Amino acid sequence: INIKTKRTHRNRNKQFYSFLETEFPDYYEIGVRELSEEELADQKKYFWKNKLNLVYSGLNPKFLKAFLSTKVVKQNGKTMSYDNIRKYFDAIQFGAAEVDCLLPVSFYQEKDKFLQAFRKQVAKAKCSGDTEEQEADPIPFGLYVLICTWGVQMGNIMLWVWSVLQWNLLARSVNVEPLSFEILKCSKTIFR
Repeated sequence: INIKTKRTHRNRNKQFYSFLETEFPDYYEIGVRELSEEELADQKKYFWKNKLNLVYSGLNPKFLKAFLSTKVVKQNGKTMSYDNIRKYFDAIQFGAAEVDCLLPVSFYQEKDKFLQAFRKQVAKAKCSGDTEEQEADPIPFGLYVLICTWGVQMGNIMLWVWSVLQWNLLARSVNVEPLSFEILKCSKTIFR
């Protein structure tokens, strides 16, 4: 993970425990801890400007869902993108991995339920025009060419097909995801 992504993950986690401090101070007392001097000095963990960290081992996903419910709609009334909300879960998983801590099974169960429901909410919001289409990070054309070239060189036809379809259909991975080789057929007449 690059430094920018690590910094973003740390900032997302900070938003979560700042929310806990104001909205659920009782849980904040047991769910957030101060970092030790050794942890702060460890360059590999990259805590950046944060002096606190979550207690991941007993993380109650209900508090995370309460936090995310405040994030799903922007101040302008538009629905936040699915990927933006998913990244909060990624940040929690990153933080837990950095301190070698296992998250509770309930975290993953609630994550799947929440994201599935939110995906439906985003789909409804798209139909009514309540989303901002510019939310996804675009892939520059140069990177696209490198990905396709690498896929061909490595013999990974699935990567190549996936990338070409996504780019040429101007689709996101969510739209291309259901495609599989079983539905792609080649006529024998082409090779005669």
